[in-house]
Amino acid sequence: MDAWRALFGRLTSGRRRRAKRSRLRIALLTLALLFLIPEGLVIGFPFWSKPASADVIIVLGANVDARGPKPFYRARLDEAVRLYEAGYAPVIITTGGQGPTEPISEGIAGRDYLIARGVPPEAIVAETSSTSTLENLIHARRIMAERGDATAIIVSNRFHLFRAMLLARFAEVEASYAGVFVGEYWPEEIVGHLREVPAIYFNALRGLWRLYDAG
Repeated sequence: MDAWRALFGRLTSGRRRRAKRSRLRIALLTLALLFLIPEGLVIGFPFWSKPASADVIIVLGANVDARGPKPFYRARLDEAVRLYEAGYAPVIITTGGQGPTEPISEGIAGRDYLIARGVPPEAIVAETSSTSTLENLIHARRIMAERGDATAIIVSNRFHLFRAMLLARFAEVEASYAGVFVGEYWPEEIVGHLREVPAIYFNALRGLWRLYDAG
C-alpha cells in the first residue's frame, strides 16, 4: 500500500510541476506577445505611412538647450523644412512648452531654428504651452481650427510615430505622417523604441481612466 501511495504521490507531483511549467510558458508567451505585437506596429508604421499634401506641418516638440533644438528635435525640424520646401504644406506649427531644464519653450526654439533655416516667419506658428505629445496635438488642433485648416502632416522620430498617430486620432487631427531616424544617435533610437510600448499602454490606460472619470 505504501508503495502505491508513493507512486501516486510522484505521479500527482509530476503533474503539478508540468502544470506549473505550462502556466509559466503561457504567461511568458502572453507577455512576449503583449510587447512584440505593438513593437511590430511601432517599427512598421513609419514605412507604410507616407506624408500627403496638407494645410499645415506639425512638428512634435522635443528637448532644447542653450544652443537650440537638440539632435532629435533638430532632425524633426529639418524634415519639416524639407516638406515645406517640397510644397507639401504652406505653414509649419512648432509645438512644446518650456521644460524645467530648458532655457526657452520648445515651440519658440523650433520657430527660431526654422527661421535660421530660411523659412519665412509668417509661415511658422509656435505653440508654447504643451507638456506632452497629446497636448502638442490638442493645441495644434486648436491652432488649426482658428486658422481654418483641416489637414496636417505630423513629423516626429520613427519610433514615436505610431503612438503619435494614436494620439492624433484621439485629438481629432486628420493627418498623414513623416518620420525621421537619427543614425548617429542609434543607441538613443533603440531606447526610444523600447520605451514606446510601455508608453502606448500607459496612454491607453490614461484614456480609459478619463472616459471612466467623465462618465
